Amino acid sequence: PPADLVLGTVAIPTNVLAGYDMALSYVLRNEGANLARGPWTDALYLSADDRWDYADALFARVSQGGFLAPGGSRTNTVSAPAPGVLPGNYHVIIRTDLVNQVPETNEFNNLTASLDETAAEVLEIKLGTVVTDPLISRQARYYRIHMSAGESMVITMDCDPPSASTELLVRFGAIPTRNDF
Repeated sequence: PPADLVLGTVAIPTNVLAGYDMALSYVLRNEGANLARGPWTDALYLSADDRWDYADALFARVSQGGFLAPGGSRTNTVSAPAPGVLPGNYHVIIRTDLVNQVPETNEFNNLTASLDETAAEVLEIKLGTVVTDPLISRQARYYRIHMSAGESMVITMDCDPPSASTELLVRFGAIPTRNDF
């Protein structure tokens, strides 16, 4: 029998730093007359507007399990590194039951945007500065460097152990990705 998953309030931080942990919480309710049976997945994005589209940066996926009784709710708290986005204000957009694993009476109310915005920043590095910022496996860091015309830059990275691999992606005027750098 179908349930009806509906997203409620979203509490987000006032600012975030790309690549560093960001924590938020959101409420998920079952407004249907039947039990919601898991598993299902929620996806959370940062968006420059309050409408989801494919260009929005994925923040996290939350695996849900178990049951949610009719009229019941649960609060999910998520902490993960903020995605690489340009400095600016962003809404958090949440899509519950991302791949329609839970039968529902209404599939059109599975998306919500935060009312508030979070101010995203990218850590700025001054030329001539040594930065020691250890990375763990699969972690990303984002930095911003301002340069004047005619200036040059040399980037040196150390890796410990030397057999480890690290990717360095650089892009002018935008956040680099593995497809665009």
